[in-house]
Amino acid sequence: MRGSPTVPTPKRKRRTAGFTAAIVFALLGGNAAIVATAGADASQDRMMNLPGGAIHVVTTGTPGPRAVVLIHGLAASSSWWDPILPAFEGRYVVRVDLLGHGRSAKPDTGYSIPEQATRVGEIPDRLGVDHRPEPERLTEIALPTMVLYGAQDHRWRPSSFEDYRQVPAVRIESLDCGHSPMLEDPDHTGPLLRDFADRH
Repeated sequence: MRGSPTVPTPKRKRRTAGFTAAIVFALLGGNAAIVATAGADASQDRMMNLPGGAIHVVTTGTPGPRAVVLIHGLAASSSWWDPILPAFEGRYVVRVDLLGHGRSAKPDTGYSIPEQATRVGEIPDRLGVDHRPEPERLTEIALPTMVLYGAQDHRWRPSSFEDYRQVPAVRIESLDCGHSPMLEDPDHTGPLLRDFADRH
């Protein structure tokens, strides 16, 4: 495919925090010994050949017992997280370009949420992370969850985020910005995510 890719969009809006709110945030435990960086917060780019196509992955910081994985939303890229990276100084951060986004491959198929999630789930293994959540068990385990949203979001009604209060142990944060807090209000978004990471 040439030029800017047109990524297939769902026929219906899905209230899936992973790919619509564009604020997916996951904590992983274990060691990621494969990554060798020049400095504590140096970044390294790599391409991983995964089912469906090559995926662009950016790692920042020195691998340690905990890793933070940041996943962008539809029609975005891993670079959207750049403004909040200063808040994660000293932490090992993994950013991913989903298939069809950024520098990742752009095939004609393979864009369903389950397919994207499966690819993302393989990345920690490739990086040498030994312990991570098992997707098939997440529906059975109440994990700490934080939802960030912009009170000025014109794509989603802010009141709809109250639905997340049904999630056990959820933390909901409202910011005075629009649809993309990491870009529009990084000074508040970054510290909130860092605080969540440090607590869990």
